[in-house]
Amino acid sequence: MFYCFAENSFNFSIFESTEGKTAVLVLVPGTNGNGALFLENQPWIEFAQKHSLGIIALNYQSAPQDFYFGNRKNYYFPLESGSGKALLDEIKNVYGKDLPILIYGVSGGAEFVSQFADYAPERIIAWCAYSAYFYETPKTIPHEKTQARGIIACGELDHRMQCAYSYFYIGRQQNKNWIWVNLKKTGHVRSKALEEFACLFFSTELDIFKKPNKAPHKDIFADISTMNIISSEHSEMNKSLSCPFRNETIYKFWKKIHTP
Repeated sequence: MFYCFAENSFNFSIFESTEGKTAVLVLVPGTNGNGALFLENQPWIEFAQKHSLGIIALNYQSAPQDFYFGNRKNYYFPLESGSGKALLDEIKNVYGKDLPILIYGVSGGAEFVSQFADYAPERIIAWCAYSAYFYETPKTIPHEKTQARGIIACGELDHRMQCAYSYFYIGRQQNKNWIWVNLKKTGHVRSKALEEFACLFFSTELDIFKKPNKAPHKDIFADISTMNIISSEHSEMNKSLSCPFRNETIYKFWKKIHTP
């Protein structure tokens, strides 16, 4: 379905059947990009099919001038632009109910993802924002509204890296359970390695979401500089220099793709 709000247009690409889905995977490309390109990637398709997920790719458009000078009219801002409501309405329209959401965004799409996670926290299972400028400061969200975890990632050769890390740093100071990934030898391009890591991360969070009465194992904490495992007490004293992992499998994958 096509939606239009002021100077913005909100269009979507839907993958295959919509029956019997337990959640929806939302994929968000760079600024004014064509999200349908994600639907040509077999790893995302296989991940969604394995977990009975619907897939929606965003094809959002805003006027070029609205991305500058602190203008909050562009679709990065779900509340002000109407882009958040458009996505929630589309999920309800396509799948017949308010499915929970896993969401992955690249570049400008990552900015939307971070804002959408604050806009509809109660709907998010987990999210990943890769290579964004992060214009906003992370919002403090009451624990009862969301326990969703996120990945903040950027390439070490990308000029957005410091901005992305600053967003992670502030979020960890607020006790957010975020993972920082500084991708080795990577510029401002899509990353197959990160998308595979995100699938593993999403799978774990989805399994926990489906079994709310089963307490997950204690987190593994790692120092983002040394990549060594540290105690929870050490992590608590140095929140912004560490990140939590649900299990050793996620931790080991992170070590392969992250660089201090």
